[in-house]
Formats: sequence, C-alpha cells, structure tokens
Amino acid sequence: MFYWALSIIDGKILSRVPEGNVPLDLYIRLADAPQRSIAQLGALPIRTPRGWTPLGQLATLQLVQTPNQIRHIAGARALDILATPTGPLGSTEAAARRALAGLQLAAGYRIAFGGLAAELEQAAIGLLLATLAAFAIMVGILLLQFDGLLIPGILMLEIPLALTGGTVALVLSGVGLNATGMIGFLTLVGIGLRHSIVLLDRARSNENAGMSVEEAVREAIQVRFRPIVLTAVTAILGMLPTALGLGAGAAPEQGLAVVILGGLVWSALRSTNLIPALYLYWRRKQLVRQASAEQAP
Repeated sequence: MFYWALSIIDGKILSRVPEGNVPLDLYIRLADAPQRSIAQLGALPIRTPRGWTPLGQLATLQLVQTPNQIRHIAGARALDILATPTGPLGSTEAAARRALAGLQLAAGYRIAFGGLAAELEQAAIGLLLATLAAFAIMVGILLLQFDGLLIPGILMLEIPLALTGGTVALVLSGVGLNATGMIGFLTLVGIGLRHSIVLLDRARSNENAGMSVEEAVREAIQVRFRPIVLTAVTAILGMLPTALGLGAGAAPEQGLAVVILGGLVWSALRSTNLIPALYLYWRRKQLVRQASAEQAP
C-alpha cells in the first residue's frame, strides 16, 4: 500500500515510447499530487471489494526524509531542468540563452544545454563534414563528365540557388528549421543538379551533333521539359500531406517536407528557364572568344 501511495504522487511507468536513442517513459499519476497535503491524500477514495474507502483508512501517510540523490556528469554535480519547447527548438534555445545571459552564478557553477539540442549540434557538425566531402566528390565527377569549366560552373551555381526555394518555403509556412529540414536542403541540391545535368548534357550532345547553340538549347528544353515537370509534380504531391501536417506523426517530418516542396517548385522553374538562359549567354561568349583566338595571327 505504501508503494501504491508513492505511485500516485510520483507517477507509475506504464510503457515506453521510442524517441531516437533515448526512450520516453509514459506514466500516469494523480493530477497535482505534489501540491496536495497529507490530509487531502488521505481523503482520496480507493475502490476496494467492500466499496470506496478513504486512503487514510487503508494506509498511514506521513512525510519522511530520504537520502539525497545527486547526479554527476563528467565528475561534476549536475541538476537537470527538463522542458519541452512549444516552438522551434533553435529559437527556443536562443531565447533561453538570452534570458540567462545576465544571471550571475557563484564560482564553480555553470549552465549548459543538453538533451536534443546538443545532439542536434553534433548532428549539424557531422552533416557539414559530409556535405563538404560530397561537394568535393561532386566537383570531381562534373569535371570528368564535362569538358571545360562552363557547365560545372553553372551546376555549382545550382547549390546556392537550390537553397533559396526551401528557405522561402520555410519562411512562408512558419515551420522552424530542424535536423530533418537540413537533410531536405541536401536533397534539394541533388534534385536541382539532376534536372540541370540532364538538360545541359542534352544541349551539349546536340552541339556535338552539329546544331547551333540556340537550336541545341531549344531542343534540349523541348525534350527534357516534360520529364522534369512530371517528376517534380509527382514528388510535390507526395510531400504535400506531410508539408501540411496532416495525419499522426507528421510534425517531426514537416520541416523536411516543406523544404523539399518549396525547393521542387523552384527547381522545376529554374532548370527549365534560368539554367538554359545562363548556359546560352555564357556559351555564346565562350564561342566568341574561341573564334577571336583562332582569327588572331
């Protein structure tokens, strides 16, 4: 009976919910139990085989002293303050840091943020290193695939342009950036490069076949426009329910869906309009310089 009285105050664990590497305990407890007095707890009705009976008649309730439990992290005493943010994690942590900026602590005391915020910072560092490695590999492949620096240079321009669509979508939707959103930005870079690569590769093949620059670009757009648009529309329709936050469990992945949704729309427009125009403009200049160099004595 003493254990039961403690369970209604501190709560009793019923199950565990997977949440990344750290499972979350799902427990039940009496509402406002820590704020109730001994008399109020003793008056709680308990169902027994003989009917409802006050808890005070079934058990002796009293306050007792227990040994202090002190948690240590890296050999230092630590006190955890747990909280669940109601808004984006990044802005919530920034607001907490601003609120604690003027707090004067005694010597030997410090404040550190842990939990999911620290894990996201480590994940961001690992993601940055992976991005740099992927960027270096991608540049090498493009230089091997296309002769010269014109097409690789235009494709490198795709990287900052690809990020703009996802950024605008996040701002308009009001969804905060999280770890899944960062992965969405990397996905956008790959999608944008794929669309532009297939179009510019077609244009270069047309030039090698004897077409003029204008005819080569025009034919490449006519051939590649429908596949680019259809793949973008298919992916947009697939991401739309998650981007709108529909269904249970959509919230954690909403940032990813919003980033990809906005980026796909911008990628389809960019790959069929801006990228061909840039290629046509710089390719003309390149051909003029080559013709001038050949005519020079």
